[in-house]
Amino acid sequence: EETTEGLFPHTVATDRKQYTAVEIPDVPNDPYCRVIREYYQLVLDESSDAQDDLNYFKYMLYDIDGDGTKELLLSGIKARENPEENKNIILKHIFTIKDGSAYEVKLPTDQFSEEDRPDLTKITNFTVYTNGLIAVSMKRNLYYLRYKQGTLTYVKDLVYKASETDNSYEYHYKYYGPDENGKRQFIEEISEADAINLRQNLQQGSGWIEYVWLPLESYGRVKQARDYYYLIVKDYYDRFLNSYYKFHKDESTDKKALEDNMNGNFYAFYDIDGNGTEELLIARTEYLWGSGYFSTRDPYLPVERGVVFYEIYSFDGESVQKVKCIPSYRWDHFFYNLGGRDVLTNGLIRYYGGSPEYVSYIYFKYSDGGIEFIKELLCGEEKTQLVTETDDKGNNIYKDITKSEFDRIKAETEDGAKMVDIDWQTLKSFGDKNS
Repeated sequence: EETTEGLFPHTVATDRKQYTAVEIPDVPNDPYCRVIREYYQLVLDESSDAQDDLNYFKYMLYDIDGDGTKELLLSGIKARENPEENKNIILKHIFTIKDGSAYEVKLPTDQFSEEDRPDLTKITNFTVYTNGLIAVSMKRNLYYLRYKQGTLTYVKDLVYKASETDNSYEYHYKYYGPDENGKRQFIEEISEADAINLRQNLQQGSGWIEYVWLPLESYGRVKQARDYYYLIVKDYYDRFLNSYYKFHKDESTDKKALEDNMNGNFYAFYDIDGNGTEELLIARTEYLWGSGYFSTRDPYLPVERGVVFYEIYSFDGESVQKVKCIPSYRWDHFFYNLGGRDVLTNGLIRYYGGSPEYVSYIYFKYSDGGIEFIKELLCGEEKTQLVTETDDKGNNIYKDITKSEFDRIKAETEDGAKMVDIDWQTLKSFGDKNS
């Protein structure tokens, strides 16, 4: 067996499937280029099936601490209890740039005693939050670390176990934190409610970043926004196919069903904020709002739904990010789980929905790669309300208004804007053009 050195020391496998590698260009003055090239070679050398594993070994650029330097995030295959488990992608390495060179950001093992030191081979999840907090999950352990300018600092961690009682699980937590020298120490046993509060306080209303993994083979070869977007659509298309065929084995009878599903999922390019750079929108046919379901609410709520987008990606000139709501995680989660959404010609994104008791219009503003909550209007049989802000816990602050004020505020907000007629393309057409 041959053993290689470098950033990722490894042993070269002898039972590798044949795979035609690409040449990743040597990008001048790019410290991350060497990292990508060596990581790519790691997969080629160590994997028995590089073509399959390259679906999991990918990269992403993201400025974790907001200091203007983007970190390089590398993914790999999640640690598995046994080889029969399904493969899952997970963040494996973080690199940053210091003094013009790339170096790997390591866990602060000096803050742990020998017996408490995390085993990096057993990481099951690696979550990066928008406030620089990083959560590292291992079996029964959840560590919180703070990232700033290339350094990880231990913050707190929880060790938990579950006991089954009356057909349900009860969780017990041990809470650890740093002593006066920064070393990990046991503090106390806490309840599940206290553990939830501790996690929420650490996260400070921030959300986790959405990983937008790109193929290693695209590094240095992809330059334009649409080229990046096509990689995302292709990944979406491939995952759609793989997931579908996992549960539909009879190709002769399922081909028509597959085509129908492909024709009900869409993508489009549209410059939402008019800054000259298109965004990528991913959408599907929305069946939730059936014709006549809200007929008693007309004219406050249109009754028919068609194509509804549920993901937005932006390009900043260097990398692609999934667009997040700012600053509130609550609204970010809400935005991506809403039913009907429209892009308006004034740059607003409008959601409308509701129930037989009320209708709701929620407005978001997209700009500079982020989505900001503007206001929510609710109109019901008993009261009409306006929401323009939330309290420090993310709860809506409601203000009662009249129905005439509802109509006036809605008209002023939309300011005569029309719904944009977006040129949606089906996933099936993408597959037909790129097969």
